Amino acid sequence: MTIRSRILVATGCLAVSALFAATSIYAQEAAESTPAAAETPIPAPGFETPPAPEAGAAELADLEALAEAEAEALSEEGAPAEVDIDFAEVLGYGGIVGYAIVALSVIALALAGLFFYELRTGSLMPTGVYSAVRTELERNGADAALQRSQRETSFLGHVLAAGLDALRDGRAEARAVMADAADTWMAGSVRRIEYLNLIATVSPMLGLLGTVVGMVKTFAALAQSTGPIDPVELSAGIFQALVTTMMGLAVAIPTLLLYTVLRNRADHIQTTVVAAGEQLVSGLGGPAPAEAPPAAEAAAS
Repeated sequence: MTIRSRILVATGCLAVSALFAATSIYAQEAAESTPAAAETPIPAPGFETPPAPEAGAAELADLEALAEAEAEALSEEGAPAEVDIDFAEVLGYGGIVGYAIVALSVIALALAGLFFYELRTGSLMPTGVYSAVRTELERNGADAALQRSQRETSFLGHVLAAGLDALRDGRAEARAVMADAADTWMAGSVRRIEYLNLIATVSPMLGLLGTVVGMVKTFAALAQSTGPIDPVELSAGIFQALVTTMMGLAVAIPTLLLYTVLRNRADHIQTTVVAAGEQLVSGLGGPAPAEAPPAAEAAAS
């Protein structure tokens, strides 16, 4: 065998050896990467594997009941607790400012009741007065009508008497005198009604004062504390601030409504009486004031 043949044989043997080595390494890596299948025992012929024992119905019911009880306990702990508010105690938290606001509310109610009583339509504009004075004016003249109106103490009688007394100077002068008489009569009532407007303005200001006092107490507690802050001391000042603000608004809002209603009623009565007097001195007659003369309706609207 020549040297060349020997080299070729040796090269072929090396190639075959390398191929076998690579094949064995690949087979080993594949075996390591693939998990071995779980060995399951093969039962013997004629032998059956017993089934797994099942939990009893009573045990399952106990577990469900326990789970429901735990869920209810968690929901009750997480739910916010209801707070019962004692309004007497709330008013006590307002302090001196709160008591002042309560006193203003009592005064406002008393004044409103008095003004509603004074501004009764039947008392200020009796229906029989206008008809009687008009009848006297048509039958017996201005002097008889003047005497009849002077015997009346009502607002309507006062205005008609002033107009009939000035009728000798002309109808325009009589109208001006009646307007002045109505303004003078109503000025006292309107000025007293303004007290309700004053209370409606002062009440929120007192509430604001209580708010400032409560916040001062809160920050004073913060400034004087050297250790952990007590939430109770802080909540007392904040609670007073909120209570006084609420009380001030609770008094101011209805008082302002009462003031507006009374002021509109006074203006309506004054306008109606002046319109009735103008119709009387002008010789137009017309319906009684209680029946809302057309001129009075136009002036009121």
